[in-house]
Amino acid sequence: MNSHFAEPSGHYRFCRRFPIRHFVPEAGREYPFKPPVQAAFSAKSRKNSLPRAGCRQLKFHRQHAILGRVKRYFAYGSNMLKEWMMEDKGVVSPHSGKAELPGYKFTFNKPSTSNSSKGNIVESEEERVYGLIFEVTDEEWRELAKREVGYHAVQVTITLPDGGKEQVETFVADKTIDDLPFDWYRDLIVEGAIQTGQPAHYIESLRAFKAKEDTGQNQGRHSKAKKALAKARGQRAN
Repeated sequence: MNSHFAEPSGHYRFCRRFPIRHFVPEAGREYPFKPPVQAAFSAKSRKNSLPRAGCRQLKFHRQHAILGRVKRYFAYGSNMLKEWMMEDKGVVSPHSGKAELPGYKFTFNKPSTSNSSKGNIVESEEERVYGLIFEVTDEEWRELAKREVGYHAVQVTITLPDGGKEQVETFVADKTIDDLPFDWYRDLIVEGAIQTGQPAHYIESLRAFKAKEDTGQNQGRHSKAKKALAKARGQRAN
């Protein structure tokens, strides 16, 4: 049997909405393909179930792992925070490692419908953006692209931890604007950088961005962000 498809070691978690189990790798282990989802034989162990967000995509993982239908995606900004990716973007796949994007810098200049700015990357020869690599299924990619309103996908060349180069896809803003982000949105990005172990100087540069208070233009997302931040910070404190 080809070792590429050998059963990886780890454990499975139940999904609340579908009779399937999602593979969770052993700590410190990474795999070059999306692990399979196996049928659950009982509905017990609900306390170890996955959140509802993204459960629909899980049933596709086994097929996509076998067929190799996964897309390598560079996530930056708020998409580095696991809780936000699951809750707001519908992506439940774990990231497969850190990466750097040289020749770009992170900034807040993408217009938002809530009278603020969102994260974006722009070309800057001497700088770099730190982020994560996700291997997402076709289904997850379509859902992610649908939710990234005002962005379009582009190909970029990232640098991997071992020094290797790879072409992957990421999102950049369709238009730019001169405005400040909301403070809760900036905090999501800072927390994501902390959670994923990005360099200290990069975390401080994110903290240094000026932001403004959300006075009610976007209370729905503000509430969702507060929950994601509270969960992430609680796990970090433990």
